[in-house]
Amino acid sequence: MSQTKEIEFKNLLTPAEANRVLAVYPFTHLFKQTNVYYDTKEKRLKKQFLGLRIRLFATSAEQTLKVPLTKSQHSLTEITDTLTLAQAKGLWSAETILTPSQVATKLNALQINPKELLVIGHATTIRRQSQLTAGLLVLDQTIYPDTTSDYELELEVTQSNTSAFHDILVKQNIQKRPVQNKIIRALRHQ
Repeated sequence: MSQTKEIEFKNLLTPAEANRVLAVYPFTHLFKQTNVYYDTKEKRLKKQFLGLRIRLFATSAEQTLKVPLTKSQHSLTEITDTLTLAQAKGLWSAETILTPSQVATKLNALQINPKELLVIGHATTIRRQSQLTAGLLVLDQTIYPDTTSDYELELEVTQSNTSAFHDILVKQNIQKRPVQNKIIRALRHQ
């Protein structure tokens, strides 16, 4: 189990902008991950601005609960439990999460019963990362079940610094676009 504070800035990109960013920054090899998103029938997580997912990688997996720290959309706490790939596939199929776990403990503390969870969507992301002085630059192409896809640029930083991300957008001539989180985007494309 881990608990980390995350500060991130995001922007949606056009395919042409994604190609420009890809050509300019030293991204590591790409990797693929599939996110499976959860909520209750009553949308109790959404109403509390929480995000819950199981993420499957090539050989491992994890379940993560994202809890906002403030009203700012940039800061949150991530509570993560490590899973095996077999566990994650079984949990996805059963539309549940691992219990007992740190994620389940936090959900119970928020008065959300993990037994009421169900899968609300999923998406697969091809991710590239580049470590910059300002923080970790992430370029995602997310592919949804209806075969549509989108591109997102993200900068993960240790201290809230909007100017570093703004500078990247300006240097690459990228228009600032509001970003809905991947859960909302995935729900539109199931």
